[in-house]
Amino acid sequence: MIRYAYKLTAFLFLSVAYIISSAFIKSFTPCSKQSRRKLLVVNTSRFCRVLLRLLGISLSIKPQYSAHVANRRLVLVNHLSYLDVAVLSAIFPAVFVTSYEVLNSPVEGLLARCGGSVFVDRRNKTTVVNDIRILASLLKQGFTVVLFPEATSSSGERVLPFKSALLNAALEARVEILPACLNYRAIDGCGITALNRDKVFYYGEMQFMQHFLGLLRLRKIDLELTFGDSFPAEITSRKRAAKAAFDCISNTYIAVH
Repeated sequence: MIRYAYKLTAFLFLSVAYIISSAFIKSFTPCSKQSRRKLLVVNTSRFCRVLLRLLGISLSIKPQYSAHVANRRLVLVNHLSYLDVAVLSAIFPAVFVTSYEVLNSPVEGLLARCGGSVFVDRRNKTTVVNDIRILASLLKQGFTVVLFPEATSSSGERVLPFKSALLNAALEARVEILPACLNYRAIDGCGITALNRDKVFYYGEMQFMQHFLGLLRLRKIDLELTFGDSFPAEITSRKRAAKAAFDCISNTYIAVH
């Protein structure tokens, strides 16, 4: 109980500090919009490194990680939990692509805005062209952009089919696509199964605050992040690029049963 109270207090303090620092960057930093976004993603990366330690997240990266592996790339990752964002951001500063549903969430939406995320409506075909233009512009500016191509988080039983429309941003910007696979391996020393996955995985109609307060009770979460080989987007179509990334990630992913 004491450990839980400490973690909750530390998280609240950390979150307030993060929100204040992000608000300061947005409101009082005398620089361009591009420079402010860079400051926001770097600020978020630092926040997430501390958050991972607070939550007891132990991360193994394969193969040996290079600090520049994701630079100026569109990173495609399978999606299992809101923790995915914290894990990836802790490794490298990046702009995350998320949905308008998150924007409407009082907690998740606020944190995403503080991190300089881009909000898209994948179901609205009239806005997709503009979303692609925005993402392509960010890639051309040198940002790393992280996209969850399943377009939702899953229960971990399989990697869901990829939505390919937004991959046009990589083709337009002429940057490489980098597939990466997240595997959550253990919770408090016990392997991930269908019986305990809901302590970490976040999907369906779960409520964020209820889920996160339960997460704070955990001592340790073990996970692996495996990078595939990046490939130039301009040599293929978005659908072939999506299939190549899907095959790489699904062949690396360990299904939960």
